[in-house]
Amino acid sequence: AQDVAAESDSGWFGFLTIPIKLLLQTIHSLLLTVGLNTNSWGVAIVLLTILIKVVTFPLTKTQLESTNKMQAMQPAIKELQAKYQSNPEVMNQKIA
Repeated sequence: AQDVAAESDSGWFGFLTIPIKLLLQTIHSLLLTVGLNTNSWGVAIVLLTILIKVVTFPLTKTQLESTNKMQAMQPAIKELQAKYQSNPEVMNQKIA
């Protein structure tokens, strides 16, 4: 009954906190199975952080590649903005 009360008290971010909490508890129980003591929550948190980083790496990589492409295009965009500053409509067409 206490678990149900705790889960219902997750608020707006319950859709995130409940799965993360369960994953953290699972990692902690695996660490206990391996032989770490019951106070190994810090290790479980570090492993959860690494797991989240690994899962989100493809998104991070795509974002960084996009940022690098935009930085490479920036001089050409500045040139077009200077060339067509009197006509913003044409400038937007050229940039797009």
